[in-house]
Amino acid sequence: MSDGPRRNSNSPSREREGMHLKKSLLWTAGCLVGVLACSAAFAPKLSAAIKTALVEIVLPSKPFFGQTGVTVNDVHFGTGTEEGTLGITNLVVTNFNNVVATVEVFQPGLSSNASTCFGPITGGGGPFSIFMTLRLQPNQTLNIPFPTPLVIPAVNGHSCIAAEGPPGLFEVSVVGFVN
Repeated sequence: MSDGPRRNSNSPSREREGMHLKKSLLWTAGCLVGVLACSAAFAPKLSAAIKTALVEIVLPSKPFFGQTGVTVNDVHFGTGTEEGTLGITNLVVTNFNNVVATVEVFQPGLSSNASTCFGPITGGGGPFSIFMTLRLQPNQTLNIPFPTPLVIPAVNGHSCIAAEGPPGLFEVSVVGFVN
């Protein structure tokens, strides 16, 4: 008494489970591809954001203050650091003379045996270095802020700035930080 071939009552259920499993795997694979595509597209921006956050934390950690000028004996001296790169946020230039003075602020070339930025200074830093010419009125103090720091790259291990002007009659104060 056979009613025909015997059917397995679980067969449609197993087919649905298999179909559900395939859909789940395809959906998961699609999500992974989407995440990888997004991370590849946004990775440079994320990397830049992280680097910016770290720079903001690191740069102001070592404050710097120094003075440069020319003594009354016509001895030139610079200021700076041997511990990293100098970032200048403010220059304060004062003319103590009773006549107009021209002051040049520049990245100096140092003697090969110079142990610090104090010198001896042998000249300017070259064609791509920092060089500013300022004219100050008698007894004038000029404050020059740099909202984005003026970066003085190190040359032979020295990140320096110097000034030239009337001997003993001007002063340049340098405020910033070392990175």
